[in-house]
Amino acid sequence: MTRRLKRLTRSLLILAIRYTELRKNGLFYYQRAVPLDLRDRLPVKIIKVPLGTADPATALKKVKRLNAQYEREWELLRADPTASPAAAKAQALELLRKYGLTPHVPASDQDEAALDALFAPMQEAREAYAGDCEDTYRNADVSEYLTPVQCAALGLLKPKADTLHDALEVYLSCHQKGDSEERRTYAARVISGFIEVVKDKPVLEIRRGDVRAYIAYERARGVKTTTVRRRLNDLRAVFERYTLEKELTATVGNPFEKHTIRGEGQDAEEGSPLAAADWSRLAQLCRTLDDDVRWMIAVQMVTGARIAEVAGLTLADVVL
Repeated sequence: MTRRLKRLTRSLLILAIRYTELRKNGLFYYQRAVPLDLRDRLPVKIIKVPLGTADPATALKKVKRLNAQYEREWELLRADPTASPAAAKAQALELLRKYGLTPHVPASDQDEAALDALFAPMQEAREAYAGDCEDTYRNADVSEYLTPVQCAALGLLKPKADTLHDALEVYLSCHQKGDSEERRTYAARVISGFIEVVKDKPVLEIRRGDVRAYIAYERARGVKTTTVRRRLNDLRAVFERYTLEKELTATVGNPFEKHTIRGEGQDAEEGSPLAAADWSRLAQLCRTLDDDVRWMIAVQMVTGARIAEVAGLTLADVVL
């Protein structure tokens, strides 16, 4: 197949994939509007999921799976006017209690007969959905044949895996300068931005592809390369501290390390220095107003520190 034919085939495949958007970074994103009659029962109006791939064939497979998942959920929501994702989780908890099962406890520590009783109707639904197709029986996603409550129950039976928010708690508890409100607020904001792109997946399931998708997302919305690098360094530190304290450094690499940011530093803007008269005027105003904001400005003037570094200082850090 010639290069020209390959390009044409790829272009036609891209056009054939509904509910996708090909971003400037070359990666596909799933984007589909929630039906109008269900918008008041779901937290978002438009579902956006980064597919983490530039390959049309791989994107198509992921889109088919996502379509089946969401269409099944919408079908069940329409069948039950009182249903919602939050209600499904609450009903799943009640379902586990009914069988005497405990959320997030390993199967080996649960009652075997109770697990069998819970799984029996799920197995019947799987067999009915697959029919005589062995491939469907083995590979179909559970969301295609189980109810949202049953899916939520299966999720609750899995051991609870730490997320980045859990890792942040470990990081702050071990930070040499302690757990300050400023440090926590900033780190939580960085983590929330990362989760917005890759979802709140378990820490040990984060891969370099997730980080690349995050970098591409931040650059696409105009975030400066130096800011992206600083946030990556913060995420790397959180991950590194978490794996160190959990004694996982020997088996888990750090997915936030050694990433290339195209054009890094080239988008920096040169600031214009103040004239000597302006410096004197600013120093005079700091002495006149004499409050915490002016103290921070004065410290910046004589040290060259960033505002975040000054704002994060504790009294013990200031030695006159």
